Amino acid sequence: MLGIEDGHTPGDAADLAIMASAMSSLAEATAMLARQGRPIDIKTLRSITYRFSRRARATQGVAQLGAHMSLQGCRCAVSVDGGRIRIRTPKRGHHTPKKRQRYHTDWREPKLLHIWLLSEDGIILREASPWIDGTLRGPDVIFGQLRYYLTAFGVTEADHVLFIADGHAGYGHE
Repeated sequence: MLGIEDGHTPGDAADLAIMASAMSSLAEATAMLARQGRPIDIKTLRSITYRFSRRARATQGVAQLGAHMSLQGCRCAVSVDGGRIRIRTPKRGHHTPKKRQRYHTDWREPKLLHIWLLSEDGIILREASPWIDGTLRGPDVIFGQLRYYLTAFGVTEADHVLFIADGHAGYGHE
């Protein structure tokens, strides 16, 4: 009823998740927490962080989005862009001589969505946090997210909406 899971309050779980994401590795995060007098096992930190992120993702809804950001009477910029990242997938079979598991690094193309509020001069308003989301599941999913967010934020009530593109030469050019 109080939101306590695995002996950690929601605030404590948020602190642990922030520490895990702020450090370059979970081992570094556990070392920092131990120095602060909060020793925690790396597996426990990982499970708390994953559970916290799942709960945070699940609580994103239209009602919360509308309370934080509205495009009514505003100018906004929307950008959808892609990139390339490498994803490690473990190989089956023998380990290296140093007992490390071998892996494949396959290229994936993430799609990212940014929505910014702009001033009258077209400058990004720093006092309004941008909305950023992304997916590895392709363009259909990212455009579904774009439609969802713009509907939730009330894009039809915005004064101006600017769509930004990178001008990829592969589309519409001969």
